Order: sequence, then C-alpha cells, then structure tokens
Amino acid sequence: MRLVPAFVGTLAVVAPLQLSAQGGGGGGGSDALYDRFNALSGWEYRGYHFDPGLSVKFVSQWNLPLVLVTPVGRSVSVDMTGYLVSGRVETYAGRTETLTGLTDTQLRLLYTLRRDRAVASLSFNLPTGQRSVSTSQFQVSGAVGSNYLSFPVSSFGTAFGVTGGLAYAQQAGSWNLGFSGSLRFLGSYSPFSDQPVTYNPGVELRIRAGADRLLGPSARLLLGLTTSTFSSDVFTGTGTITSGTYRPGVRFISDVAYLRVIGSSTLTLAAWDFYRLAGDTNSASSPET
Repeated sequence: MRLVPAFVGTLAVVAPLQLSAQGGGGGGGSDALYDRFNALSGWEYRGYHFDPGLSVKFVSQWNLPLVLVTPVGRSVSVDMTGYLVSGRVETYAGRTETLTGLTDTQLRLLYTLRRDRAVASLSFNLPTGQRSVSTSQFQVSGAVGSNYLSFPVSSFGTAFGVTGGLAYAQQAGSWNLGFSGSLRFLGSYSPFSDQPVTYNPGVELRIRAGADRLLGPSARLLLGLTTSTFSSDVFTGTGTITSGTYRPGVRFISDVAYLRVIGSSTLTLAAWDFYRLAGDTNSASSPET
C-alpha cells in the first residue's frame, strides 16, 4: 500500500481555564502531579489522501477534547478526558461516510510513590461513546482506528475497562530515562448496531522505554520504544466479522521526535515505525491478525 499524506494538519486552539486554586490539596510540600484544579480544551484536525490504487480516497478527523485535572490530598491526582470527535471517509466510487459524537470518558487516578521518580495509575474507561455503529459507519471507525494512520482519537467507543500502570523516571547525566508498564482489561460489547456480533477483547500488556534530553537552550530530543502483547480476542455471532478466536501478534513501535521553541510557538518533527509479528486465527498462524 502506498500512502500519500496530502496534509497532516494540526490546528490546536488551547484554552486553559484556571477555575480554582484554593482548597485543591496542592501547594507546598505536595507530591501530587497537579497543583490545582484546571480545565483544558482545544481543536485539532488531521487528514490523509490515498493513491487511486485503493478504494478509499480521503480520511479525516477533527476532535474537540475536554480535560479536567485536580489534586486530591498530598500524593493523589485525578484527571478526566473526553472528546467530541468527527471522522469522515471518502471513496473513489463517490461515497462519503461521516461519524460524529462523544467518545468514551477516561477517568484516571495517579498516586505519586516518589516525587519526580515513580507514579502508579489506575484508569477507568467509562462507555459514554458510540460503541455500536452501523456497517457503513464502521468504515469510519475502522479507518480512524488504524495503527498506520495514528489519528489522535482512535476509538469512538468500546466497553467499560480498567487499566493499571506504573511509571519510573531517572536522570542519567544529561539524559532523562523513563520506563513504564500497563495492563488493560476491557469488557465485551457489540461493535455493530445492525448485526448480531459480540466482541470480547483480550487483555493487553504494554511496556515502554523512553529517553529525552535538551539540545541547547530551546530544543529537545525524545526517543521511545513501545512493546504490546495481547491475549485472545473472541468474536461470536454472524456478520461482517467471522466468529472465532484471534490472537494479535506482538507489536513494536519506535519513535523519535525533535522539539524546538521558536518565539511563542513550538516546532515538532516526529517519525515512527510500526512492526508487528504474525498472530493466530483459530489457533493457526496468520500474518493478518
């Protein structure tokens, strides 16, 4: 597949709302990641254009996030994130599909084990989004969820889920090193509103290592490597997706980014590579899984 980005545009209009700094539990001596209650929103747009060899001509997405953060006591922080998002798919056959609505809400509790060193987290996926869509709308949700396109919002909605994580950071000379791991459980749900199909996702284990350092007074280099492994996904019912057991292959994502402050703006140059091992479909090796 040849992918030609016509443009990958990001327009972020950020509006922080410092609503209250009193009674939040922050202040001197606090180890909480957030020092006061705050709210943040913005707007982002991204689109990709494909060569005529594929049926899809253009895929785009805009999103409007709402983020709330607050400290709770001396060592605990809470943040909550949700999106209003719209995805659009155009084909060379002249068809256009659009899907717009609220996504699931992410509620995260963070406990500082050691200031500037270690943080434990417990995240909840609250199913406030569109987890069941029509067969035609699934073309949109499937496109924005592609690992290769890396849209900012990759899912319109799933089921209730829980993720536990641990992160550790350490300075080594001029470098900052970080390591993190997480384990995610997600409940079963019906991805199609017009087909009797039930999806039971497997458990995901994710491990990431990262490093960053300053390059002069106004630039920074960031490096990262993420590995993900999964237990079996199970589909039951009849429809577009065949019933069976699917075990995705181990995934590796490496990334590098360069950030430079220019006046009141920040220039970001980033590249990443995605590599996936073959998975299993009904206990048989499959490079497509």
